[in-house]
Amino acid sequence: MWQLARSIMTIGRSLRHHQCNYVWLAKRSHFFKKLKKITPTTQYLYSLGADVEKLLLQNAPITKRKVDIVQDHVAFLQNLGISEDSLSIVITKGHRFILAARPELQQRIEFFTDLGMTKDDVVGMIVTFPKLMTMHTVREILPRIDYLRSIISTDKAIATIIQSNPTSLNYSPLKLQERIDIFRNGFLKFDVQDIEKIIIDCPRLLSIKSSSSTRSLLWLKNNYFSQDQIQQIILKYPCFVTLDLAKIDAIWKWMNKTGLIFTNKKNDNPHRKQSRSLIQQLQEKLKSPYEVRDIVEYPNVFGEPLEKLRNRIRYVTSLQILDEKLIPFEDLVKFDDRAFAETIAESNYKSYQRFVARQSASPWVWVHMGSFLSLEQKLIMSFSL
Repeated sequence: MWQLARSIMTIGRSLRHHQCNYVWLAKRSHFFKKLKKITPTTQYLYSLGADVEKLLLQNAPITKRKVDIVQDHVAFLQNLGISEDSLSIVITKGHRFILAARPELQQRIEFFTDLGMTKDDVVGMIVTFPKLMTMHTVREILPRIDYLRSIISTDKAIATIIQSNPTSLNYSPLKLQERIDIFRNGFLKFDVQDIEKIIIDCPRLLSIKSSSSTRSLLWLKNNYFSQDQIQQIILKYPCFVTLDLAKIDAIWKWMNKTGLIFTNKKNDNPHRKQSRSLIQQLQEKLKSPYEVRDIVEYPNVFGEPLEKLRNRIRYVTSLQILDEKLIPFEDLVKFDDRAFAETIAESNYKSYQRFVARQSASPWVWVHMGSFLSLEQKLIMSFSL
């Protein structure tokens, strides 16, 4: 019945432009049958596409106000420039601020425009993070802005950061400092200019727990990247620490197992005997086409889907392109499929599409990886692909 209720609500949203009376629809849903009555306010909110069930379960004050008052506040939001599609999201997530006093809302909006944002930028933040309009300007927002001013040189840059990641203002200055200190008080020693560049390039860092960032940095360290290499990776791709470690690890293991890249891992404990598998013993004899420095040059490769990277490596090696030249990771992944096929692989788009379709249809079929693979490498490929 829940699915039926959701379907009925979806139909109601699609009909709202025709000003249809959907009370008969609502009464037929499992949820609305539980209500003693459908008030004009809930019917109006439902017509706007708001999640009325969620609002009622939260006992939201907006559902108890008179419909003309709610309509007046909604008109204020529409005058700000919030579209009809976004209105339902704002009402559902930001119902606490919708009924706030106009002077308070206007004060918060003016605060951000004085910081260097346009009115459209502020509207975008409201849609993304409606809670921002419920925060007290002096007690909550201003202290966070003041902390950002201690590490970011201009208000314009701060405005860009907040616009990209408005949820960063949800955290106290102490929490923000904890997340920044990871990059300057740990084994990494970034200076003020580097910290500013990192935050501007990846504002989401301010919303990532310090423990999560630490785990990502330790992963690099445990996989034998030097401190200098780690610093280069973070400077070039600071959003590395926001990636899912399982995804990073899957790409890294695939690169090593297939012989695409190989690192000589030192044994930290000389008294401990290493148990090496056949694949590990064979890998020591291999000459891989890529080195760790190629990863350091373009760490964004960890942010790409493994399937995309795998298909493109297989394709260029099946054409034996890697026999003649080494294609940087950046060129392998930064282009769309058409540009990759025509510019990098020097082939045609339809051929690449057919190749990818065959890979998807036959995931267990091993594709010849080109003449740069030795017999030992091909043996490894049969285990890994």
